[in-house]
Amino acid sequence: MALAYATSDRGGCHLRSWPIGEELLSAKERMDPFSKEFKAEFVKNQQDLFALINSSGLCLFATFALNLKQITPSPFGDGIEVFSDTNELLRIGERINNVTRLST
Repeated sequence: MALAYATSDRGGCHLRSWPIGEELLSAKERMDPFSKEFKAEFVKNQQDLFALINSSGLCLFATFALNLKQITPSPFGDGIEVFSDTNELLRIGERINNVTRLST
């Protein structure tokens, strides 16, 4: 959580990344809360995902019930090829984060 707070674009904010969910609440394999392995990648990817979700008009809490493949067609509509690829969506989220950081 410290890494998420330190790298958030608006100061210590749990709405930009929330790695505790993967450490304590994940129904799948949980991340070790005491290990540093994969934490930086996880926080960065989650910040990109949350930026995308916040920009799409969806409520951020939808990410607790839906995965990216389920979210992909909904906010952007069908027929837009670039939005059918989840990796491209994360790159868009990364761009949103970069622009946000450049403008502050």
